[in-house]
Parts: sequence; structure tokens; C-alpha cells
Amino acid sequence: MRSLIIGCGYLGGALARYWREKGYFVIGTTTRQERLAEVAPLATEAVLLNISDEEQLRQLLAQVQVVVVLVAAAGPQLEDYKRAYLETAHAISRALIYAPSLRQVVYTSSTAVYGDHEGRGADEKTPLEPLTEQAEVLRETEEVYLHGFEACTSTILRLGELNGPGRSMKARVTRLCGAVLAGSGSAPVNLTHQEDAVRAIDWVIERRLGGVYNVVERSSSHSQGVVSPNL
Repeated sequence: MRSLIIGCGYLGGALARYWREKGYFVIGTTTRQERLAEVAPLATEAVLLNISDEEQLRQLLAQVQVVVVLVAAAGPQLEDYKRAYLETAHAISRALIYAPSLRQVVYTSSTAVYGDHEGRGADEKTPLEPLTEQAEVLRETEEVYLHGFEACTSTILRLGELNGPGRSMKARVTRLCGAVLAGSGSAPVNLTHQEDAVRAIDWVIERRLGGVYNVVERSSSHSQGVVSPNL
């Protein structure tokens, strides 16, 4: 399989490594010159990407069968979110006509699109109620992927807060020490482990599954992920 990972950071780097070990051809991108040296050992080819350069994007898409979009906002401001998420989605959508071999696009979104359910479960059919302008951008971005990619399979994976190697939860747990949170101690939490996210991306691509999927940790007795901004 020939794949393009747009955003080869914490999750994208782990995915690139996993696919390289499986023998896949992987193009990994970054928007920062100083990170090219980090991406190079992980991917078959490391590329400095300017998402506004439509010719560069067309050339990259023309080489691959699968695109995974793992972008992150450069900052917390609304314009940072629009630039990272919406502009990338629209740019890829416009370039699809030049990518006849492209069969699937996977975009990782966030459970933030659900809003705050105070510890109650939420599944893929739960109405979206973003609480912030930034979360609303994520919802709008999902709409682009769901309705602007008719030429290929489009898949959205809604992740909780990423954790795993190099991302300890110690600081979060320490900050919340003594606080009373919604839900119960037996409820699943709104977290997604790096390895689980990598395997989920690989799984939906192997089966060419389209649509929306929540990818969060859960207990054996629950089938829904908890949605709470405190977890």
C-alpha cells in the first residue's frame, strides 16, 4: 500500500513507523523545516508540505492510495484551527480530481464535537453540540470530509485525549486530585492510547470502512465513550 500521512507528529509518526514495519510505502509530511530530520527515519519519504501549494498537494495525492490527515492547530486561536483543519480539508477535496488512484481518506477528529455530557456516554449517533468556536470548526471540518469526498471512501475517527509513550497523565491526575467529577469510577474515560489509534486507523483502512467511529478507551461493561471536558 502507498500512503500519505499529512501531519507526521505524535500519532502520525507512530503510524508511519507501524506501516514501514509492515512494508508499506509511506510519505510523511510536516509543515516545519526543523522537523524533517525527525520524520525522515519514520517514513519512506519525508516531505515539507505547504498546504496552500495546490500543485505540491496534487503531486503527492497522485502517488498514493490512502491519505491519513493527522493535522493539529499551531495554537489555541480560532484562526489556528481554521487554518489547520478547514483549509486542509478543502485543499484535499479540491485536489481529488488529480488523484485517480486514491481510494480512502481518513481524518482524525475529536470527541470535543459532542460537547459536555457530564460523564454520560455518547456514541456516533449522539447529536453534536460543540461548546467552543474551535470545536465548531472541528464539526465543520467533519462535514467537508463526509460530503466533499464522494470520489473515494471517507472515514472520520473521533479520538479522546491522546496518551501513551512520552505523554504521562501524571500532571492531569495531579491537577484533578480532590476534585469531584461527573460519572462513576467504573465508567470509561475520554482517552485514546497512541497504539489504539494507530491500530484503529489501520483497521478501517484494511476493511475500507467509511463513516464515523469513536475511538476511546472503555471498560468491558460499556460500549460508549464518556464525553466530559474534565477527563
